[in-house]
Amino acid sequence: MSSRFQAATTIAVGCLLALVGGWWAVSVVCCSGKPREAAMVFACAGIALAGYGIWAFRGGEEPRGFVRRNSLWATTACLAIGSAALAHATFGTHEQRTFAMKWEESSIYFGQPSSAPSSVLLSFDSCPDYFLRVDDPRLALFLRGSPSKEVEATIDLTYVFGEMRTLRLLRVGDRTSPVGFEVTSGVRGENPGAPPWD
Repeated sequence: MSSRFQAATTIAVGCLLALVGGWWAVSVVCCSGKPREAAMVFACAGIALAGYGIWAFRGGEEPRGFVRRNSLWATTACLAIGSAALAHATFGTHEQRTFAMKWEESSIYFGQPSSAPSSVLLSFDSCPDYFLRVDDPRLALFLRGSPSKEVEATIDLTYVFGEMRTLRLLRVGDRTSPVGFEVTSGVRGENPGAPPWD
């Protein structure tokens, strides 16, 4: 496959990616926040790829390096790396960990019996300022009927590029849920310290 044909294909692929990314960035689907930022990165990557293709296409008969002669293969490698990074950012890596926790009524946990909402909270023994508010009524009923305030909870943690992004509560005591119980994570106070999963 000739180097000029590879370069022309690289230019076409780069322009296509730039157009798609630009369209996503201005469309109502990606109007703000991280989706728009990702679309702009996508468009910039397409522009860079098209520029690389133009650099590989131009030039006379002077000897060309391996990367310049094989721009399509380099483009394929870049797309593979980008796809792998996108898949990791989308799905992340999962780790299940079991924590010693204590359940309390929110009014007791926050020390505001008159104004705090009536809900059940799970706090981490190692970091009591980090808590999970139980939004699952059956799990809340189970905890309120438990003879002990101390429970063990298994949490599925999702990491993206080494940073914890999401958590799912899978088990509390002998109650399990394959899809996870409905909970909302939160932090009490202004200086809670490092989270328990670090």
